[in-house]
Amino acid sequence: MALASNENQLRGQFTSDGTSATIDLPWQPSRISLINFTQFASAAGATPVITAEWRQGMDNGTVFTGLKTNGAATIAITTMNATNGISIVDTSIQTPEAAGNAITAITDASPAVVSKIAHGYIVGDTVRLYGTTGMLQIAGMEFSVTAVGGVNVFTIGTLDASGFAAAATGGTARRLPNTLFYPRYMWITSITQAASAVIQMSLFGTDLFVVGQMVTLKVPAAFGMVEADGQSVEITAVNNATGTITVDMDSSAFTAFAFPTSAIAAAGVDFPLVVPFGNVLTSPSVNSLFNQATLQVRLGTSAIGGNGDVMEWIAERALAI
Repeated sequence: MALASNENQLRGQFTSDGTSATIDLPWQPSRISLINFTQFASAAGATPVITAEWRQGMDNGTVFTGLKTNGAATIAITTMNATNGISIVDTSIQTPEAAGNAITAITDASPAVVSKIAHGYIVGDTVRLYGTTGMLQIAGMEFSVTAVGGVNVFTIGTLDASGFAAAATGGTARRLPNTLFYPRYMWITSITQAASAVIQMSLFGTDLFVVGQMVTLKVPAAFGMVEADGQSVEITAVNNATGTITVDMDSSAFTAFAFPTSAIAAAGVDFPLVVPFGNVLTSPSVNSLFNQATLQVRLGTSAIGGNGDVMEWIAERALAI
């Protein structure tokens, strides 16, 4: 939510989900600063982020943070965080990697964690994984990077691989440009058995879908929940931060959704998909002819406080002299 602005400063607030946030700006900022209103004067035992700052010239993904002193309403010495900080991304000039680069492992865990030497990714990047030895059921799918654990590790939080038979021991990852246009389809990684099914998609982002929109589900037999295949359903809830939608489909008596084994996938399988169709007045597809690039400020876990914390942000740009 925007609070105030002038030609060289923009301000706003958001409620943190504890994982990530994205702010769209019309220009390149020279400084981004955040204040945690919820925790600022708290004397609770935890040490959440109270202040965070990024300045032009700092590496993407880094941030200066001030943490609350444990058990006191004071701020500890400001420290530098090298990962999961603040990144500035120009969506008009993003280019994919010239070629895919080798990954050494993907954990069979929830969420799945990928090992790739000097990956250079930031939260919000889209990566395509293929040739995933031992985990071929995801080979060819695209995922959002939801956390960066260091220069050699990143997390794809939209994939629960804990039910897979084994971890991946190799493969290739390639970063893709984040499209400015409405998606033709989205990959599905899980569907709950519930009176109102919740669908987890492999990608997350702002305004991918909206409440009231109609979508068609494509669920191949290899993924179990064949009763959902071909269903046209209405979206009743959206969580863009996690990449989930809730639909008016009672799946409580359906066969459980599950990925096939790597051995079955080796013979070739189609992926489950959410395919948008039709239109609603608030749908992003209405603006498909007017998509414009933005400068995105991507905030990682080191910068945005805890779940439910109200964060105020200020973006500034320096005057040329």
